Amino acid sequence: VFAADQDFAMPVDVMVKGKVAVAKGTKFIHPALQGSKDTPILVSCGLGGQALLAAEILVDYGYTSVRAVDGGNLAWQNFGGEVCDCLKSTSAEPTIVYTYTDEAPMLATHAFYPIVKAFTANAGVGVELRDISVAGRVIAAFPEYLTEAQKMSDALSELGELAKTPEANIIKLP
Repeated sequence: VFAADQDFAMPVDVMVKGKVAVAKGTKFIHPALQGSKDTPILVSCGLGGQALLAAEILVDYGYTSVRAVDGGNLAWQNFGGEVCDCLKSTSAEPTIVYTYTDEAPMLATHAFYPIVKAFTANAGVGVELRDISVAGRVIAAFPEYLTEAQKMSDALSELGELAKTPEANIIKLP
């Protein structure tokens, strides 16, 4: 159960650098949720997981007609549903670039990779495995001493460039 108080209001002004940032009496409930608890609410997100959490919170708040889009916005779009331009992808398939290293967490990295692939397969999300190990970077740095079959790209530098684009979402596991 989500423990929160819909009627909570700030008891005092919250000051930041001498200015009121959040005024006394401010309530943290969206105006769309202030009406009848029977009003139908449809919740959606990218793949559906966060929508389920949000729907549970709304039910905990007492809303009685809450639904979540199964599979999220991606499933809705694949079904032919209308979406805003911000959800329209320019690439044919969203892709996760999964990196592996030669350091101590390698066992965990490789153990988690099949789980990521299995989870994303049904969502239409591709997964690419890229080598950012020290050995891989050394090999990439000296291509003149290698045959074509031995050469590899500097994946870490390539991913560094990708990280500078708006399309990149980076998830760093410990």
